Amino acid sequence: MTMLKPTRRHFLAGITGGAVALASPRALWASAASAPAIGVQLYMLKQSLADDFGGTLHAVAALGVKNLEFAGYYDQPAAGMKVALADYGLNAVSSHCLMASMSDDKAKEAIDYGAELGLKTVVAAIPYMRLLGECRTWDEAMRGVSRDDFLHSAERFNRFGELANAAGLVFAYHNHAFDFTKFGGEYGLDILLSNTDENLVKFQLDVGNTAMAGIDPLAYFAQHSSRVPSVHMKDWKKPMTPSLYDMPEPTPVGSGVLDLPALVAALAKAGVAHMYIEQENMPRELELVALAANVDNLGALGA
Repeated sequence: MTMLKPTRRHFLAGITGGAVALASPRALWASAASAPAIGVQLYMLKQSLADDFGGTLHAVAALGVKNLEFAGYYDQPAAGMKVALADYGLNAVSSHCLMASMSDDKAKEAIDYGAELGLKTVVAAIPYMRLLGECRTWDEAMRGVSRDDFLHSAERFNRFGELANAAGLVFAYHNHAFDFTKFGGEYGLDILLSNTDENLVKFQLDVGNTAMAGIDPLAYFAQHSSRVPSVHMKDWKKPMTPSLYDMPEPTPVGSGVLDLPALVAALAKAGVAHMYIEQENMPRELELVALAANVDNLGALGA
């Protein structure tokens, strides 16, 4: 894919009726220096990026968001990506690029790309799921995840942590709601965390996915705060029916079920480095609108 030049179109992309305007770069969290740095998980902009990669990055930078977490590289080599990010004043911090089903060689390839790009963290976002290997649907695989799947994931993730550390990176696991499937009274996520070396495998808490499962993200964070370098920030409209599998209706953080001030205060106190905005399943024309609204809500807490 050819890197595209930014255009003014992207500063208006997704804006309907002039109700929301993409801001010029601005300092966020001026009075909360210890709060996590605001970033974006680029999965939420996947349609915009596929349409105009460079222009979308330019629009992200114009919102004052500098820290990026990738979920795919849009056929860009690491060297070219570094140049593009430097042009826009953006930082490549993290990437969802690993899966428990990867061989050591494939995992090392992903880690080496991340090291060349300048990442700090490489992430796996789902456990091993035997049913996926049997070509079952995603829904079937989630609903059929087993205790053995989590134990196998723990083994692979310890290895990924070794490979990442050898390359000067940190490895982390990111949770979904179905990670809170119970096995004999124990969450699958707890099985995974208790069977991994905390020096090799960190934990990227998704507060929205945790709330979706009916778990208090603040309480769960308190149990694992020393192991959490970053979080995903997402929220759900009220009223929300908890589910391990069925995603509620998304809304910008702070406008739904989350106690955002309390959560951000806890993250800051614990020294969490980054929080990545991820409002999922937006129409193409609303992806940047959603990012702008989330940035405004988070920025207001630190203004």
